[in-house]
Amino acid sequence: MKKIPGFDPIIHVPARLQLVSILCGVDDMEFATIRELLQVSDSVLSKHVALLVGAGYVDLRKMAVMGRQRTWLSMTKRGQKAYKGHVFALQSLMTQSNLNLETKPARAKARKSAADAISLDAFQLKKAAG
Repeated sequence: MKKIPGFDPIIHVPARLQLVSILCGVDDMEFATIRELLQVSDSVLSKHVALLVGAGYVDLRKMAVMGRQRTWLSMTKRGQKAYKGHVFALQSLMTQSNLNLETKPARAKARKSAADAISLDAFQLKKAAG
């Protein structure tokens, strides 16, 4: 399969795509809030976050709030660029797919019209001969 420019397999996994989509819309967000929005466990979210941090797409910031340690996540410039590139790649795929879907019925209709014309010609020939 041909490589799609901008397509990012790190971001493409549904939970990570949702995560970076959320983070791109805010300056930062608390881990627990993201966990609730995505409806995943701490361990599942931690694994996705670790991969995104490792790729340089997300930054972690820990701080105490009301005596409890909280983790805040934010997108890096690199992560924002990767996300925008991935979204553009998906949009390009959809546009390409929609064009292919639109042309298939047109081709089928053209084939049917040609077949109808051939059938009509054959009918008229039979009628003229008979």
